[in-house]
Amino acid sequence: MFQNKEIPPTINLEQVNPVIDFDNLALEPAWKLMDWKKEIEGEPRRAGVSSFGFGGTNAHILLEEYEKNQI
Repeated sequence: MFQNKEIPPTINLEQVNPVIDFDNLALEPAWKLMDWKKEIEGEPRRAGVSSFGFGGTNAHILLEEYEKNQI
């Protein structure tokens, strides 16, 4: 995602939870391949990744894009 600056579609996403008010949130489901635009120019892209195990183990990590010419 960081290399191509694109967000891949979420597999098997057919409909979203109707209780979540996406119209009034700064969230958008990834229905299809999307350009990953920066929210604030000059700031790096950031992503959160979560993994939930069957045994109850949860792992979360925050990632930030590396930009070679940052000063």
